[in-house]
Amino acid sequence: MRRMSELEARVLQCQKELPGLLEKCRASTKRAETAKKELRETKARVHRYQKAHSTVARAIRTGRLYMQQKEYMAAILELARATGIEKSNATLWYMLAECRLKISQPAAAEEACMMSLKLQPSGAGVALLGRILQERGRHDEAIQCYLSALGPEVMVAKQPAKRDRPRKDQAPAAAKKRRRKRKSSWDYEDDDGDVDFLEAADSGGESEEEATGKKAKKQPKKRVGRTRKAPLAEAKAAAPRKKKSAKEMSPTLENGDADDEDEEDREMLEEKHRSRKQQYEKDSERLLQEVRDLALAEKKTQGRLIEKLKKDITTLSKQAEEGRKKGQKEVDKQVAEKMREYDAKQRNRGGVDAEKVALQKHIEELEAQFASYKRSTGPDDVVTVNAAAVTAATAAKNSEAMIQLAQANKLLELYRVVTSTDIRLIEAADDDDQDDDCTEVVCTTTDSATGNNFEFELAVPTITSSEIEYLPSEKPPTNLKVPSYLREELSFNRSEMTKFIRSVLDVVIRKKKV
Repeated sequence: MRRMSELEARVLQCQKELPGLLEKCRASTKRAETAKKELRETKARVHRYQKAHSTVARAIRTGRLYMQQKEYMAAILELARATGIEKSNATLWYMLAECRLKISQPAAAEEACMMSLKLQPSGAGVALLGRILQERGRHDEAIQCYLSALGPEVMVAKQPAKRDRPRKDQAPAAAKKRRRKRKSSWDYEDDDGDVDFLEAADSGGESEEEATGKKAKKQPKKRVGRTRKAPLAEAKAAAPRKKKSAKEMSPTLENGDADDEDEEDREMLEEKHRSRKQQYEKDSERLLQEVRDLALAEKKTQGRLIEKLKKDITTLSKQAEEGRKKGQKEVDKQVAEKMREYDAKQRNRGGVDAEKVALQKHIEELEAQFASYKRSTGPDDVVTVNAAAVTAATAAKNSEAMIQLAQANKLLELYRVVTSTDIRLIEAADDDDQDDDCTEVVCTTTDSATGNNFEFELAVPTITSSEIEYLPSEKPPTNLKVPSYLREELSFNRSEMTKFIRSVLDVVIRKKKV
């Protein structure tokens, strides 16, 4: 029992702890989901960073290759795109500053170099800044940059050697003046002690009183905020310096050799500086000339392309205009043909309407004659007798018509013999709509001597003012020379019929040239 009660108590305790555990489980699940989401975002961000880094690295390699090939403008474009992707890369800014300096853009080069030094200070960057300042004419700041790039050891080595204490047999040296440490070339004070000492050493035989009098007459000069001149020009333009006394001259003779060496080093540095400056100027001029040549060549190429495009546009415009005119002519021709067809149909329709009206009138006349005949005949037997009389009258008329037909055939035969032309009517089909106002015939003109014949068709309208239409035969003659105007369809007036018949006879009786 006791065991059971303990288990029940434990179960109750577990039931009480279960909601808290479930809440913790849900919180852990939520944190896990959040962590997974952050992990995915981090992976995507890392992927983007890696892609950007690879792009920047590729841009650096490409820029170096362009710089080796002296394609500085292409290198600037590549590096500028890379700096837009990663602005915190000091190498990009350093290379960009070098390229800007090569194409004579010192202001932009100085800005890029300052950005590179701000991101990552280095001696090479300081030296490049010195070159840029030298290019811009700020020589004092350029010297300071060069000295900073060389390091503190060179600064200490370039300082003048300390002067030893004089010996007992020599005169005691005067107390050294406290000299303010020059911080920059823009703000300093100099009493020109070393120059006075060298001038005193060169003078040799001057007494202490003369030196002291000259020193009292001259006042120390102060130069504040003045642009430093070139070393040689400064040495020529310098005013006469103060001379030290003989007591100060004796301890400094021992350091004369060191000062001479420093002077030689300084002259060598100045000569090297001048030669580099001249080389930079020559490189800048050469690069500027190359850029101008490239711009001129590009301008000429663009001019040629523009001229070619203008010629192509002119040619295409002419072709388009010709095509438009040709299409317009085709359309006009088709419209004219359709209009002619429409007019012919309208004329045919008008002729059919006129024929219908004439037939109606004829029918009305026949009906009126039949009505009057019926009124005049009377009964049916009388009609029969009168019908016989009518039949006899009709037979008499038919006999007269046969006599007239025989005479017409004789006249047609005589016309054939006289004119050497055979004329036959063209029989129309039953379902073909033929107009009574036009007679179509086939004419064959034959030479009675040689037997050569020329066949053609004519459509002769009943209206006198209408034109006669001529159609050549489908089988042209092989042994005759037919003119070109008789090989095509044509139309002419009745007044030109004689001329037409003469042309046809000329075709038949024309002799061949031997």
